[in-house]
Amino acid sequence: MTITSGVLSLYVILFFTLFGVSKLILTPSAFGTVIGQDATVHDYAVLAWFVSSMGMVGGAFGSGLEDDGTVRNAAYGERQRQRWQKLREEKKVREELESET
Repeated sequence: MTITSGVLSLYVILFFTLFGVSKLILTPSAFGTVIGQDATVHDYAVLAWFVSSMGMVGGAFGSGLEDDGTVRNAAYGERQRQRWQKLREEKKVREELESET
């Protein structure tokens, strides 16, 4: 549920950012020439929706190509990495103690 709400929040932020940028960069006359009609707010919203969706799909494919270590480093902070390192060291010590007995 947390991941879903985070992804949806970022999608909404991306959508509104791209909507604003498209309104700033694309003049209605230039955009209207490309789409073959007068550009409306709806057309800008459709463009922002399309680009946002493509960005999310591209990001999903890109993250799928990354290895676990890279994703973990991007997703978690330094403190969490320190905890994992400590757990690995403790596990190694336990295994060494068990092998001695």
